[in-house]
Amino acid sequence: MLPTLFNLYNILFSEEECIEFLLENEVLYQHATCTNCRSPMIRYHTKWRCPKKTCRQSRSIFRDTLFFKCNLPCNKVLLIGYLWLTKSTSSSIQKMTGHSTSTITRIVGLFRQLVASDLDEQTPGEDCMIGGEDIVVEIDESKFFNPHTTSSRTNAQVGWIFGGVERTEERRLFVEYVQDRSADILLSIIHRRVHPGSIILSDCWMAYSNIQSQLGIQHFNVNHSRSFVDPLSGAHTNTIEGTWHGLKLAIPQRERSESKISGYLLEFIWRRKNQDHEWESLLQCLSNIAFI
Repeated sequence: MLPTLFNLYNILFSEEECIEFLLENEVLYQHATCTNCRSPMIRYHTKWRCPKKTCRQSRSIFRDTLFFKCNLPCNKVLLIGYLWLTKSTSSSIQKMTGHSTSTITRIVGLFRQLVASDLDEQTPGEDCMIGGEDIVVEIDESKFFNPHTTSSRTNAQVGWIFGGVERTEERRLFVEYVQDRSADILLSIIHRRVHPGSIILSDCWMAYSNIQSQLGIQHFNVNHSRSFVDPLSGAHTNTIEGTWHGLKLAIPQRERSESKISGYLLEFIWRRKNQDHEWESLLQCLSNIAFI
């Protein structure tokens, strides 16, 4: 659960208190060494400075962090990050902070890049897969309309998102942008993202017909033209359908181009993974990931 704005008031509205908070949480380096003479440096507000008169080297205390790229006091940057965590829209953040739309877009983009990098830092392999022995995984594809220059839904460009979600308490998921819904593409993703011991549930899209024969994964389907729940197997895809609803609310139509949508997909996965402790996870990301 996110802390309240009242609880974070001091660090979000005082630059010095925010700096101390970032130092305590190891988002900023607590000590620095001069690269010229190897002497311990001393902090003067937002600078590390070498005390030797023959050297006097200095550098920003925000070096290698997200804050170094923002050209705003760190507390104002962190406030934007907090409001982004609350799912405030960019226009709402702009109104609340008084910063320009371009500034909000740029800084929110950096936070989105930050959490995407956090997912990329995970060890490849099993951590990238969902499901497991006898764990049910629902899979589905969904249209994501991208109007671009036209407001007509019928003329809008369409992208497809393919995904899967576990029927577990964690509801771990994967979502990927795909050019089309061909069997070759979808089966390749299933092979890469779903553990072989899983039980897959899907609709009757023809691309799924060879899941069991080609991938060796147990597979049941439901014919949505007849019912939402298969009367014999009990198969349904309500969980992944609910995921699509949440994802479409999270991604504005204007952002659904192939070049932009991946960041939103990774943000959605990161939020799902870190629900109920987003603030602590964001601080951990700020501490772990260097912005060069």
